[in-house]
Amino acid sequence: MNKYFNIFFEFDWNAFNDKIRSAIENAEKGYVCVVYGNVLTHATKYAGFRSINNGVLVNSCDGSSIALLAGLIHRKKFSTYTDPEIFAKYSKENYKQYFLGNTIENLERLKSRFTALNYNTDNFRFESLPFKNVDNFDYVSIAKDINEFSPDIIWVSLGVPKQEIFISKLYSFIEKDV
Repeated sequence: MNKYFNIFFEFDWNAFNDKIRSAIENAEKGYVCVVYGNVLTHATKYAGFRSINNGVLVNSCDGSSIALLAGLIHRKKFSTYTDPEIFAKYSKENYKQYFLGNTIENLERLKSRFTALNYNTDNFRFESLPFKNVDNFDYVSIAKDINEFSPDIIWVSLGVPKQEIFISKLYSFIEKDV
């Protein structure tokens, strides 16, 4: 990964996927962030948030304007690897996955969609979280449930910047990949 706009990005899809696959195969702990305009804005304004984004296993770029500007500045052609593309790729893989956050209704819709696509939802766990300040979650209890399920991938859906901050607070309690 190279740094662009003070954030490390991986613009090579193969390298991005290799890092994730390697972490899963070796049961390494790490987290992935998908960086688009709102994430980059927060990272630019707040050093602590930038530190969260730079402490990742790998970042992808989900903003065509970010890829375009980085390419113009560095005279290279960069392309995005978007959140929906990453989600589509890994959710159909035969990995044990934990879907955390969002509403019960949205998680039920997601599970129904996976079932309709004939995904093995026995390898999936769906847990919503209450709407509250990121400092008020019981991270020990959340991590205990995650660790008991022992997923290969944890998907967090809380919106930016909350989900990145949430991950950084949960991270130390997780025994496996985030």
